[in-house]
Amino acid sequence: MNDFFKRILDQVKSIWEKSTLQQKLIIGGVIVGAVVLTISVVFFTSQKDGVLLFSKTVQDKEAKAVVAALDNAGVKYEYSKGMFYLQDARQKAKAELELVKANVMPSGVDGWEIFDTKGFAPLTDAEMDINKRRALTRAITKHLESLDFVQKADVNLTFPRREYLTDVDAPVTASVIITPKPFKDDMLKEKKTVRGLQKLIAMGVDKLREELVTVSDNEGHVLTDYTDENASMKIKLATEEIKILDREKKKLETSVKKMLGTIYRDRAEITINMEILWDEISETNHLIVPVVMRKDNPATPYDESVVQDKVHVSSQKKKEKWTGQRLIPQGAAGAEENVPPGYKDKTDRWNTYEQSTDTENFDLSRKYEMIKRGEYKIGKVSCAVAVDGRWEIEYDAKGEPIISNGVSYQRKYIPVEDEELRKIKDLVKGSMAFSIDRGDNVSVQHIPFDHWKDFKEQDEKLRTKRNLQRTLMISLVSLLTLFVLALLVRAIQKEVARRRRLYEEEQERRQSELRNQALMQAQDTTSDMSVEDQARKKLLEEITNVAKERPEDVAQILRTWMAEETKG
Repeated sequence: MNDFFKRILDQVKSIWEKSTLQQKLIIGGVIVGAVVLTISVVFFTSQKDGVLLFSKTVQDKEAKAVVAALDNAGVKYEYSKGMFYLQDARQKAKAELELVKANVMPSGVDGWEIFDTKGFAPLTDAEMDINKRRALTRAITKHLESLDFVQKADVNLTFPRREYLTDVDAPVTASVIITPKPFKDDMLKEKKTVRGLQKLIAMGVDKLREELVTVSDNEGHVLTDYTDENASMKIKLATEEIKILDREKKKLETSVKKMLGTIYRDRAEITINMEILWDEISETNHLIVPVVMRKDNPATPYDESVVQDKVHVSSQKKKEKWTGQRLIPQGAAGAEENVPPGYKDKTDRWNTYEQSTDTENFDLSRKYEMIKRGEYKIGKVSCAVAVDGRWEIEYDAKGEPIISNGVSYQRKYIPVEDEELRKIKDLVKGSMAFSIDRGDNVSVQHIPFDHWKDFKEQDEKLRTKRNLQRTLMISLVSLLTLFVLALLVRAIQKEVARRRRLYEEEQERRQSELRNQALMQAQDTTSDMSVEDQARKKLLEEITNVAKERPEDVAQILRTWMAEETKG
């Protein structure tokens, strides 16, 4: 590989040495041009494609807010070193509107930069005003029409004439009519979009306030009229207040019911009314509080604290004593004295002066409080509790429930005692954080509840139970009766069968005796019969016996015999 490069280098050197000066200049120019072309291609291909959102770099903190707003709006962009790159001017217009709607426009971006009103050079003030108005109108119109949902925009800017004899100038106003694209009119129904358009236009016109921009649609509806919005905000606020009131009432009611439910279950009904104070109150208190010299020890049953209303800081005692001639101040030389005659003689004598002063310095304990109340405060709370007594079923001496009229239990009502009502009231006060200063009120009364439905169900169960018992008793008696009858019938049948059997045995015995007698007579007469008669008689007896033993076979033989006789 080294030999290959070496050969190429040698060939280049030989060609360079054989070249003339003109050829060397041409080759050098081609090489320099190729290098410049390569550098240019690399430089321009490294540049970002698209449109810059801002001409200046954006700080990291503001860039995060811009990135969040663009991501939420679904705008595609590229961010590099504080610069935002978009695909085209339409995407830029959409991004600027979304940033204005979200109120995250970077602080370093000038409102005039959005509309780019540069490029005109007026000669006079009148021409400057006219060109400025026309340029702003065209720029705002073009910018609005570049939005996705705007088909046409009509912009009218009003710049009042400057008054030199007064300090108050008429404000700049703007009127904009937006014609939405088909099926895009829902965008103008969003108040956030309309406010974004107001901010966008106000940023592009000097001294134009947002509230002085009027936006309407092509049907003449003023979109910047927020009267209905304020009314809806009041309704929404009232709805939220009602929700908070219901939540606080339910919370307190649940707390009281949970406490009483474990004791009285379904025997207590609770109703709570509450006032909510929605005023925000700020207080600044300057309090003089006692000085705690020694705190109380909670481990001891008595109070060991030492409290003073003031603390001795320092003391001073001063005594003055003076003895000497009292002097009267003299005036200027040559001036007359204003001392009455005779007074000077009396005062120019020895005098004695004594003064004693005791000074005690004390300090107080001061407390400064700055209190700001929350969004709402619970005011007066009223709680009404109705407690039912106990209903008990009366029992007799045998421990059986007493049934009245055969269909219902006999019950006894036990009312709630006054001492128990007082305890319930104390429990309710503790559960609801009772406050006298707040004006809370708790009422606990004993009222018998209506248990007619429960008693009716119990009595219905009693009647069902008694009917079931009665039915079971009747069924058992009926079954027992049937069983006895069955036993009786069975006994009668057995007796009838026994008697029939005895009767048949008696008949059979008699027939047997008659047969024996007949046989005996036949034996006596057989001696007188011929051999054929005896054989016929024997055959007849055998047939008779066979007919008794096998009647079916005999019947079949007879049918066959009769059929043959009929055929013959």
